[in-house]
Amino acid sequence: GALAAGGLADGLSADAGAAADLSARTVAVKVRHPGVARQIFLDFQILKRAARLLRGVPALRGLNLEETLGQFSHTMTSQTDLRVEARHLRRFGRNFRDATQVCAPWPVVGLATEGVLCETFERGEALSLAIRRGCEDNAATCALGVDTYLKMLLRDNFMHSDLHPGNILYRSLLAENGLESESFSRRKRDASGAARAAAVRLVLLDFGIADELPSDVRDRFLTFLFSLARQDGVAAANCLLTWSDAQTCVGAQADGLRADIAKLVDERCALREGSVDIDDVLKRVMTILRARGVAVDAVFASLVVSMCVLVGFATALDENLNLFEVAIAAFLSWSVTGDVAGKLYA
Repeated sequence: GALAAGGLADGLSADAGAAADLSARTVAVKVRHPGVARQIFLDFQILKRAARLLRGVPALRGLNLEETLGQFSHTMTSQTDLRVEARHLRRFGRNFRDATQVCAPWPVVGLATEGVLCETFERGEALSLAIRRGCEDNAATCALGVDTYLKMLLRDNFMHSDLHPGNILYRSLLAENGLESESFSRRKRDASGAARAAAVRLVLLDFGIADELPSDVRDRFLTFLFSLARQDGVAAANCLLTWSDAQTCVGAQADGLRADIAKLVDERCALREGSVDIDDVLKRVMTILRARGVAVDAVFASLVVSMCVLVGFATALDENLNLFEVAIAAFLSWSVTGDVAGKLYA
């Protein structure tokens, strides 16, 4: 949708409370493009017909094309209703209400409709610019972003499913506090990693695609990650075989999958050997699944892809990042206390 910033937008009807809420604020107004809902509907009708024609192809059976399209169609259709995004923003805001360094826009009361969303305007610089330019805050920004992702996954079970650098803004709290530029630059140079992390704020945008994972999906995905962390390749493979209720990999192929994943985990997931490249591990897992004809439901594929995207831009911010090691600490905290408290790393 189109996005504009300004004061109270002309042409929007609002009650007195909403108008008062906006009286001293700059807001962003997101407007759905005309006809986009119908266009998406027609596109998916064509794709579903193509999926029905292709379901008899043996090499494509494990992809569950029709089910995948059904889930993706629901996701894209709900994204066109901006009231859904408003609900997502409010839920994320409540989950992170005690956070001082992570936020999202807040929908203005009374000004969220199917086609128009009015929300608080949040300042910041696109994270994609920080990645391209490179700056001394990048490692701290990476630390905060990984913290936020793992807390969404483990603590809240409410995931932003389109979390890429274009949907994240960052800004410096030191600069916002009005410190003079010379003092600001000196403090940034002298700051430790922990102090630098405290000087960064992240703003997450575009919550049209966000959802709570069903409990069984979340449990199966986390069990797979736990198995990787424990370096138990057989358990990880057994978990992968539960990623579809219509599993096509059985018998000798399933045994081969267990052997392949066990070998991969032994070779690539040993922390004692150094940093673990979880992005490379997940991509190799997906290659093995395809080779063994393992059926994978769309929701699990989406989770793997979103984690690979996270690792990709996190590593671009901090090449020394070892997300695998950080994730182990988060898993232990969550499994023991049911919570992910404080900062996971800085």
